[in-house]
Amino acid sequence: MPLSRLIYLITLNLCLLPCSNADLASQLKRAETASDTTAIIEIAKRLLDKNPDDLILLRKIARAQLKNNAFSECTKTLAHLSSLLRKEDAEVLEMFGDIELQKSGSKESENALGYWTRALQIDPARTSVLTKLVEYQSRHFNRQKEPEYLRKLVQLTNDPENLSRIINLNLRNRDWDAIDQFTKKLRASFPSSDQAKKWNPSYDQLLKIKIRLIDIDSSLSKGLYMVNHLLERAWIFNELFIDQLAIEDAERALEIRPDSLWVKYQLGIILANAGKAKEASDQLGLNFWRYSYKRKNPGQQFLTKLNHLEKTIKEKGTAEALTERADMLYREGQTDLAIADLQMAMNKNPDHIPSLLLFANIQIGKSKTKDAQRALQRILNQESDPVTYISSGHRWKYLDNGSNQGIAWRTKDFDDSAWPSGPSQLGYGTDDEGSGTTLRFGPDSSSKYPTTYFRTSVKILDPSLFSNFLFRVKYDDGIAVYINGKQAIRQNLALKASFTTFASSTVRNESDWKEIRLPSSSFSAGTNVIAVEIHQSRGASSDIRFDMFLHGHTARLQALEKLGRLQMSLGDFEDASQSFKAYLDLQYNQKINDLYQACFSSLQKN
Repeated sequence: MPLSRLIYLITLNLCLLPCSNADLASQLKRAETASDTTAIIEIAKRLLDKNPDDLILLRKIARAQLKNNAFSECTKTLAHLSSLLRKEDAEVLEMFGDIELQKSGSKESENALGYWTRALQIDPARTSVLTKLVEYQSRHFNRQKEPEYLRKLVQLTNDPENLSRIINLNLRNRDWDAIDQFTKKLRASFPSSDQAKKWNPSYDQLLKIKIRLIDIDSSLSKGLYMVNHLLERAWIFNELFIDQLAIEDAERALEIRPDSLWVKYQLGIILANAGKAKEASDQLGLNFWRYSYKRKNPGQQFLTKLNHLEKTIKEKGTAEALTERADMLYREGQTDLAIADLQMAMNKNPDHIPSLLLFANIQIGKSKTKDAQRALQRILNQESDPVTYISSGHRWKYLDNGSNQGIAWRTKDFDDSAWPSGPSQLGYGTDDEGSGTTLRFGPDSSSKYPTTYFRTSVKILDPSLFSNFLFRVKYDDGIAVYINGKQAIRQNLALKASFTTFASSTVRNESDWKEIRLPSSSFSAGTNVIAVEIHQSRGASSDIRFDMFLHGHTARLQALEKLGRLQMSLGDFEDASQSFKAYLDLQYNQKINDLYQACFSSLQKN
């Protein structure tokens, strides 16, 4: 016992020595007013010395002992009280149940449940016991008696928290009439309560998706598409802020597919949305703090792709699929999971460039420099140089007569032999635009043609040799780029733009190069046709601009840059300068040149 508490008890006992029963009773009242449970116990015991069978004093002592977590002493007091009462008492049974629950560590306790049930049989209107039974049943998912207890509690107390609970219970049972009834009661009796404010928009949304919920319930009752439908319903409840039902459905889905990362991920997000990110981490071993208390998720596209990759990995186990999933997980902040996928990918194919590059990038972030250097060096030992397919001055076919070309002009087989051609940069010839080829804008300078078309072809023997393709484009004002008839780029231009549609807005810094990276799968082996449409922002626009670079990027450039930066951070300036110089030999870059000069200066100082 702490020294301060011991001194307090000694002082208290000294004060009580000369007191009469009236004085003690007055002091007991003051202790009760102050909620000083220790004083209540000591004073009541002193009074009890003169009247050991005082039932009221024994009850007060038992209550105070229970609040002080003095469960052993409380049990003795309750046992003595029971012997005096000679029959079961609702309050005594309730306290016995409280002790049993605490002894179980707030986990499931049949003994606590038994005591409380017997207490309720004696006093059916005992709201404190009804509340504990409702909370216990809700916490441990024992749904048989919860509705009955909750209905009694609502009848007795008319409390917004209990009304909210019974609405959720009826939603679980899909009792739509009862949901409507208690929602009206909540809105009428407690319109300004937090529960009403939270439930009102959810209820309105629920009515809109009621039919879909009924359909899902029907499918689940027939055992159809179990996991998919459970998760769909879980997300419906999640969006409605009905967290417990959402969690239950997601947990049932995980019971069916316990090894599915796709299912685990959704359960983790739903738990985090409900403020249970720690439980998600403990239960699933994943980090979902970024979704804590937020009604957000990575999006349906992410989850659909995660499910697709999970099936592909299970069926084929390719390094490509593992690396793609690792990249997704890394972007989500699941670094350990990403590394595990990459290690599996590299076990299957030790020379898989995308795996090595991503692995190196992650390890640099984790300050594991040796692992990163090994991966980068492995890339450099096998990767070829990048290739430039289109540069400024490239000859383009173009059509500047303001005609409607529909969509056929985008395709690979379109006949553009009648179109004129000229080198880039192409434009009206003002402000350095049209330095290669001057375009026409029509008979009226205040009402220029909205759209101008461009086409060219490039031969790429094997696109898979490249990690990606880099487009560097100058355009003014809107642009759409098609590769072999498929849209690859669209910026500042409406999705269904026609030949009379103007760009969404003007372009800032129109003379700057805009960079867009596309995957190597955007191109096919052999001849590829690139078709471009440029749209003006308005008929009176003074200029138009179009130019393009197309580079086939291998991982060599990225590996050299990352290796150089890593070497520089470790103080290996000589090695870093060689890495940066190798980069510059392949492709000039001002930022890399600055780093190279910094390394060179450091070497001179040393």
